Amino acid sequence: MKMRKIGSLLIILCVWLSGVAVAATEEPVKIVINQQYVTCDIPPRIQNGRTLVPLRPVFEALGCDVYWQGESLPIIIVKNDTKLLLWTDNVMLYQYTGTDIERFQQQILNGYGNNIIQYQLDVPPQLVADRTMVPVRTLCEVLGMTVSWDEANQTVWLTCDESILQQPNQDTQFAIQAYEFFQGVDNL
Repeated sequence: MKMRKIGSLLIILCVWLSGVAVAATEEPVKIVINQQYVTCDIPPRIQNGRTLVPLRPVFEALGCDVYWQGESLPIIIVKNDTKLLLWTDNVMLYQYTGTDIERFQQQILNGYGNNIIQYQLDVPPQLVADRTMVPVRTLCEVLGMTVSWDEANQTVWLTCDESILQQPNQDTQFAIQAYEFFQGVDNL
């Protein structure tokens, strides 16, 4: 009788340990942009069924400029006429189309306008190991990328016309002017 209990405990222990081994060897999530793997200093992760990726390496690989000056100010991603604004721990994403900073400021102060589109993210951007992690699908689709998920290989595939990646960002002043604006406005 005692041997059966020991045998049962050993079987349970082996099953449990094999589960731990499988979890420990689970493949990390990979990111591929037009057949090129993106290297990140911290790995992407899945949270609530959404893939969060390190903001800067992924979006700079997409040819965007990325600006962030602290948690109280927005993260601004700029790719020519398209600007994305989001905050850590906030599920709202704002897309502004245009280069006119004064129009942008007026639309922000007056409750948005036809140049600003709001999206609600399933998972908010968040800080992990001093890196901003963002949900990749919505942000990339807003920028015009095609996003697909390969479950078997744990890979996010981002595709777009190669000219989009090679076209340098021309609007280098928008984020600077937007930060000056946000620093001067209380309670948006």
